Amino acid sequence: MKQIIAVCFVLAIVASGVYTLTGTVCSRTATHVHVSRYCKFWFLGCWAWGTRRYWSYYRVEYCCRGYRSIYGRCDPHCPRGCGGVGTCVAPSVCNCGQTHTGPNCGKPQCSYRFPCYPGICSLPDHCECADSFGKRRGESKKCNEITKRPSVMIANASLEYYDNDRQDIIYSVTVVAPDNGTNTLTWWSNIGKFNRFDIAMEAFLDLGELPHRPEYVRSDKFGIKSAHIDYTITKASHSVPNATERVICQTANQEPESGVVNCAKHVPFFGYRLDNGDVFTMRFEVASGGYMRLSDGSRTNFVGKTGAKEIRMKFDFIPPYHCRDDNTCGTVHEKPPLQVVNDITRDPVALKWSGWGDMLSGLDSYVLEVFKLSGGGIFLLEKDPLKPTFVYEFSPDARDHTVTPKEPGMYSAILGVKDRANNTRYVRELFLYDATSDISKDSLHPLHVASASRESNYQWQVPNKKGKTSIEVDWTGHFINKVHQEGGFLADVRDYPPQLKNKYLDTVEKAVSTTLKNPSATRTSDRIPNANGIMRFQLNVENFLKNVVPKPPTASWRDMRISENATVDESVSRGDCVLAWVRAYDIIGNNATDYGMVCFDDSPPVITVTSFERDFEEISSRILLRTLDRDSGIAMVTWSFRDNVTQETIDIHDNIAVTRKTVNSTQEECDTIGDCYCINTGECFPEDNQLDIDHCILYQPRIENTETNYIMTLTAFNQAMQNMSTEYFIENVQNLNGMDYCARKFRERLVLSEALTSGGISGIVISGILFLGIVFILLFLIKTGRLRKVSERSQEGIRSIRRSIRKGHGMDGLASYKTGGFDEDDIYMYGHQTYEHAPDWIIRPEDLTLNNLILIGKFAKIYEASLLQSGQQQAVVAKTLKTDFTEQDSVLMTAKINFFGTKVGRHSCVLEMVGAILDDEKMGPVMVLERCGYGSVKDWLINNKDRTADSTIDFLFRFVYSIVQGMEYLAGREITHMRLAARNVLLTDKLETKIAGFGPRHGDDEEDGEKKERIPIKWIAPECVSNSKAASEKSDVWSNGVVMWEIFSFGETPYPKIRSADLSRALKKGERLRRPEFCDKTHYDIMERSWNMKPAQRPTFREVREQIENEFNASGDVDYYDANFANN
Repeated sequence: MKQIIAVCFVLAIVASGVYTLTGTVCSRTATHVHVSRYCKFWFLGCWAWGTRRYWSYYRVEYCCRGYRSIYGRCDPHCPRGCGGVGTCVAPSVCNCGQTHTGPNCGKPQCSYRFPCYPGICSLPDHCECADSFGKRRGESKKCNEITKRPSVMIANASLEYYDNDRQDIIYSVTVVAPDNGTNTLTWWSNIGKFNRFDIAMEAFLDLGELPHRPEYVRSDKFGIKSAHIDYTITKASHSVPNATERVICQTANQEPESGVVNCAKHVPFFGYRLDNGDVFTMRFEVASGGYMRLSDGSRTNFVGKTGAKEIRMKFDFIPPYHCRDDNTCGTVHEKPPLQVVNDITRDPVALKWSGWGDMLSGLDSYVLEVFKLSGGGIFLLEKDPLKPTFVYEFSPDARDHTVTPKEPGMYSAILGVKDRANNTRYVRELFLYDATSDISKDSLHPLHVASASRESNYQWQVPNKKGKTSIEVDWTGHFINKVHQEGGFLADVRDYPPQLKNKYLDTVEKAVSTTLKNPSATRTSDRIPNANGIMRFQLNVENFLKNVVPKPPTASWRDMRISENATVDESVSRGDCVLAWVRAYDIIGNNATDYGMVCFDDSPPVITVTSFERDFEEISSRILLRTLDRDSGIAMVTWSFRDNVTQETIDIHDNIAVTRKTVNSTQEECDTIGDCYCINTGECFPEDNQLDIDHCILYQPRIENTETNYIMTLTAFNQAMQNMSTEYFIENVQNLNGMDYCARKFRERLVLSEALTSGGISGIVISGILFLGIVFILLFLIKTGRLRKVSERSQEGIRSIRRSIRKGHGMDGLASYKTGGFDEDDIYMYGHQTYEHAPDWIIRPEDLTLNNLILIGKFAKIYEASLLQSGQQQAVVAKTLKTDFTEQDSVLMTAKINFFGTKVGRHSCVLEMVGAILDDEKMGPVMVLERCGYGSVKDWLINNKDRTADSTIDFLFRFVYSIVQGMEYLAGREITHMRLAARNVLLTDKLETKIAGFGPRHGDDEEDGEKKERIPIKWIAPECVSNSKAASEKSDVWSNGVVMWEIFSFGETPYPKIRSADLSRALKKGERLRRPEFCDKTHYDIMERSWNMKPAQRPTFREVREQIENEFNASGDVDYYDANFANN
């Protein structure tokens, strides 16, 4: 009924013409005719009527051309239809879908007959494949092949050496295939000892966007179908078979992986031996594939492509060679391994090299390192062998380079010749560069004629009357090249110490060849003989010409050996003068010239007393005398007095009456005036001299009532120290003016020096009274029996004090700590020790020169010093007492010296006492120790905290081993250290450890610093904090464990979060220092054993040393610690 009503309603709408079209609608204009009546004639009304038509316009909608209305919607119209399989989508246009084609869908498409996916049928018989797909050879209609190759995104391998004992990876080599379009990587290595192997791969197939899957394809999947890794070892020796293994990551039977394929394999036991020339090949290979399942249930498989990357590790263990190794360099052209063209120069330094090659991997590069050597005047070396001053890298074609250092110095040039496998050969040459220094002349050490008299300032000498006169010229210390001397430019040069040496790898060590040296080098490692930086002297002796300015001779120079004195024989006469010229040359070619003059005189002077003016003034008399020596002049006049009766000499304060006196005149002026004369050197002297005599110097008590006569002897010396004397008789000395005054002064001085003060007398009287009072009280106590009670109360008081001390914070341990574990009796014994024969370590004061002051403490001063031994200057450190030292200070210093000289002895890991001075009353005893230029181990650790390279870590193990060796030695000498800490272990310039800080010392004194040092509670064994008698080797072992922790933690303070006052309680609860980052298991095991609360269960130093040695001996490398740290 409802349908009938709806149809009727639609029909009603259509009939009424009011429905609205939708879809593709067009419109047009339509007209409608209307008829109306009108009045044809009108006069006072319409007389006649007529009719007429008019039109109205409106818009009418309709379905556009090619469309027809279906229920009010304008749909496209295909008059011929769409074959029943398509849809009319536009006027006369059919959409035939994916199965048919043609205007009326009358022709079936290709996908209807065979699957084209993933592709598009552009023609009935042509299938257009999507990107990344194609058709197999021989098939033109199906897209059944994947043309895009899968990508190996990541391919790498890691070969490791794992130490099972240490449970740690010692080293590893990781090789990564490049991602730059290159599918094969060739990588050379000089490391072939591995026992573990890791390999990994990551692959992906990117097909881009695929076309819409058609209806006839039910499902599809494309991706990586298979993946595997092959590794093959190809042996260089054909007698050994090759080996290949495969790692399966994805099999062909599995579903294709459309995402990322990851593959990794860990080989825990890599048992292959890799020899020189072997090739280790790793091939990473993946293949793509896929399928589609059709609506009829059938499956079509797709053929894919293969993608691969390959890593070839080639092994070369032989370093580069030089033609000199097998004498193939030839003789036409020189082929030096490394040559400094001019190794002593002030110009830029030219270096050249040639003749290098490599048999297997080929040369990769040259690395030139230039070091400025240091070390002082004894020897030179590369202070930090891994930190050159300059570094240059060159290609294998380079053959030379020029270096211009920034400052003068001795330098070493080390050329590293590296092949592609990183095998490196090192050669080293030396050169001295100096563009600025010169030779200076030291006025404090003048050039002089040593054979002349000292009193004449070495200017006058007595000639030999029977033949030639020996003239000894001395210029010791006069000429000096300070830059060369202070820098030690001409000293011995130490060999370059091998670096990076370890027990696991023998191909990474940096060691300089000792055979490939330049035989024509001028500056070798041997010391160049010199005197203060001067290596050659010349001497010339010529006559002095009066009134002629001396100029250096141009000829007749005699070459002298490297000595700062020489003796020549010359024919000279009285009054002659000669000039001794010396010219000094340094190694660069600088020179300096100076001279000394000497004149000759063998005749005595003339002296006469011309008058004696008695009582010339109130208490003095005057003598006028004439002195004359026209050859050498008068140097001085001495006087003496003796009693005419007793012939006793009268003591006077100064026996020189007249000193050398010249006048500012010329020979002509003296000849004119007549009161002076001039000698050959141009100096002029007065003829007349006056001498005033103070009467008080002639006073003696016995002359007061006795007639006394003195004989005055006057002696004149010329500048050649020839002399002549005259005597003068002084009568009645007791009657000279002022003798009463002189007698009074004499008695005042006598009373002042001998009389006792009233205060002193009072002190003696009071002391006597007190003594008598004490005696009386003691007698009274004894008689009454009260002395025993007083004694008991005193003893109880002492016991109470002792108990309070024991309950305190380790006062007994502190006392022993502050005296170095020595009783006062021990200090007294060593401080007063005598010797029947002088020990070999006794040093003469004149052989020691104090240089720079390093430190001033409460007890001593520390100096950098130079010690003359066997003609060579040695850099040392001198410990001297302060200027206001006491007798107790002297005893303590002597005790330290004798303790080191007799008890300690010598060991390479203990600070050595080079010697000592015991007989210098002014300075007191002086202790001379070896110089440790690097400071303490603590300082080195802090300075290297941020440089944790392998070479730095290596030094940590060396420090520990050396300290253990030194402490084992001290324990064997029955010496307990008690202050062992990293700050008390010093380092030499070669980074050799030297244990210091032990021995007798002041109870409350810190001799080497201004600050009073606190007890090192965090280092001392618990049993020693309160009882010093418990100190032993085992307590030092505890401290050594803390030192080991300091070293491996790069100088950190132990127990940083625990106060010293709380440490003892924490230790009893089991608190211990944790294993530092850079410490291995073996060394931390030693620490834990050393920190046992029971001393008996701690190891000895010998056991610690053996454990360390056994650890490294078991690994097959007994050379891990080099010769510098071997046992003594």
